[in-house]
Amino acid sequence: DYHPQAWDNRIPVIGFPEFPDNENERLGRWLAKNLNQRRNTPRFLLPHKGQPSVFFNQEILIEARAAKLAAEWKATDREFGPLQTKFEREVNNKLKAYFPSFAILDIWDYETAKNCQFQYAKHSKMGAQIPAGVHDTIKETHFIPEEFEDVVLAFAKSNASLADLLKELQEPLSGGGHSIPWIGDAEVKDYLERMAARGLLAFNVRGSTWVQAQAGATEDEAYPAIRGKLANISGSHTAQTTLHEPSATGAAGGYTPPAVSGGTPTPGGVGGSGELPANPFDERTPPPQPTGGGGGITGAVPTSAHFSEANSPLNLLGKIEKWGISGATKVRTIEISTAEFSGKQLQELIRKLPEGKYALKIEKEESE
Repeated sequence: DYHPQAWDNRIPVIGFPEFPDNENERLGRWLAKNLNQRRNTPRFLLPHKGQPSVFFNQEILIEARAAKLAAEWKATDREFGPLQTKFEREVNNKLKAYFPSFAILDIWDYETAKNCQFQYAKHSKMGAQIPAGVHDTIKETHFIPEEFEDVVLAFAKSNASLADLLKELQEPLSGGGHSIPWIGDAEVKDYLERMAARGLLAFNVRGSTWVQAQAGATEDEAYPAIRGKLANISGSHTAQTTLHEPSATGAAGGYTPPAVSGGTPTPGGVGGSGELPANPFDERTPPPQPTGGGGGITGAVPTSAHFSEANSPLNLLGKIEKWGISGATKVRTIEISTAEFSGKQLQELIRKLPEGKYALKIEKEESE
């Protein structure tokens, strides 16, 4: 349960035994070495600067050793039971206040760990209250709603999925930009619902329910019908739920399009009145696409070309991050070349390709 592959959607809180020297570089190296995804999610708990490592603190070690021996000896003499409780309580009391500050990633540099930058702050909590205290501090002092909303609205313009948005937010911002602090899966969904209630956003839940605020409704009026629409969307269902700009006709706080393709939904939603737009995902009507003006795209989509000399896979990953390519970026005309491969390596590479159609050109050595 303690390894990254078992973290699921939980927010990892990682304690460092001592305040690291060259803290930005050390924390950056830890991320690069231990995580190959979700690098924007961990919170690092840190002890006071100059405090000995928790593994070499003599007071804690002596009391921990005494608690262990008391636990072993009470098997033959019950009088050692209270001593075990006493020493364990003393160890726990010391550990409760051992990590008064924390760090979160700010600027990421895949190629040069010492160039990574972190934000540091105190949380004023102790023991089991620390994770909640860290979370509250991040939301109050580090999370900037306007920056978060700008990212969400950019995804809505391209009709991206909820899965793509969550994946993007869990990774550092590429290109040396300041990352948006990760506030957790549940809080992101709640924030999206609030944006929808304010008339900034609409979403299509699994191709069956179009959700947006009714035209003219206040946030408080629209929110009850929108609240909880994303709460239980998880796993593969996040890829089936898409973000959009609100319909121009002004819709209800949420309605379910009819099961039969074609036609329009029945009026409903907040107040249960008003003209509703046609089902945005009617089989006869393609999902809305970005339009010209206001930063929209018309005609051919502009592209930029990038090239790297032969390099290791690890360094190539650093290159694409430096080029500003994230999980949601669409890329075209990909060419990967190498001078020599074994047949086994070629087979393994092809097996790992995602579903799609690919052209293949090789030069094969013919045996004599």
